[in-house]
Amino acid sequence: MKKKTWKDGTLLMASCGLGLLALLLFESEIRIEDWPLPLMLSRMIMIVILAALIIGFVLGCRRYSAAKKAGDAQKKSEHGRQVLSGAKENAVKTAKEEAVSGEKTGLGAEKNKAEIPQDSGAPSGEEKDQFDLPKDRLKDASYIAKSHRTAAGAWQQYDFLLAARIYGWDYMVSQADYLAQADLENIGTVTVAAMANTGEAELVSEYHAHGDRIREMPALKQERGVLAIGGMSRALHLCPVKIVWFNQTKVLRVFTIVDDDELLLRYVETAIRRTFGTPDAMKLAEPTAPLETPAS
Repeated sequence: MKKKTWKDGTLLMASCGLGLLALLLFESEIRIEDWPLPLMLSRMIMIVILAALIIGFVLGCRRYSAAKKAGDAQKKSEHGRQVLSGAKENAVKTAKEEAVSGEKTGLGAEKNKAEIPQDSGAPSGEEKDQFDLPKDRLKDASYIAKSHRTAAGAWQQYDFLLAARIYGWDYMVSQADYLAQADLENIGTVTVAAMANTGEAELVSEYHAHGDRIREMPALKQERGVLAIGGMSRALHLCPVKIVWFNQTKVLRVFTIVDDDELLLRYVETAIRRTFGTPDAMKLAEPTAPLETPAS
């Protein structure tokens, strides 16, 4: 690479020298009128010579610059290979040292692990959240006609039959928008489906792209069969919940890890009445529908 760079530099210097010689000819006492050739032909020859010199000068500059850059790139590449080679050697050395150290400490670690008591993961009664719930009830009748809970491992599915007329798509979108603003945080899912028990379409990216407003989502301008939203509920001490509405029905479904029938009745009653953040929040109404739980 150095030899090529030297040749390109020589070509560049030769081009510069010829160019200076042509300029000196123009400035000297020699006049093209005194040449033995016709005046027009002499001028054309001089123009061709100057054009060739200019082109040679430009090409020489480009070749010299390209050769220099290639040489610098080769130096950097060689340096990078040396650095990677050194890093690889260090990594291999460190891995061998860690392997030797692990063999020495393995037996001690297994012994300590056996001595650590294992936690079952089930919270005790004292560790459960203590909700500060209102003691008084609402004076009017509940919006919940019937409730049913189904346990699925740590998750609970609560189905509520509303004591109201069949709701539609506009109500579903409005209710989801209200809960997203009044109660839910860190919303991680907004889905729609053509009908129950069919594939859901995830729209949470569109929700965030439109200012975290359900009402502003273009995809929800088209009526669907099912709408769901999920996040962390402030009213339930930041427990995860997912609320599902079914178009042209009276059914509302809630998925959560909260295993408390009365607490979910309060939550849904408040969500339907839209009283989060008011003195009537999380209050039971009269009469309160009992939940039907599966027999143990």
